[in-house]
Amino acid sequence: TRPREFRGMAVPDVLVGGDHAKITAWRQEQAELRTMQRRPDLWEKYRRTQENDSRDFSE
Repeated sequence: TRPREFRGMAVPDVLVGGDHAKITAWRQEQAELRTMQRRPDLWEKYRRTQENDSRDFSE
């Protein structure tokens, strides 16, 4: 079992729920948010790469 609270902070429900796909998606989202905040230069480069990749598949 996992605690609902860790070091005085509430653990997000998605982590306690046990749905591994949702946990993976949540972790990816958190990583992207941290990158946006801490490395906007890197985030912009990543975003442009994603746009180019999606265009390649639509053609």
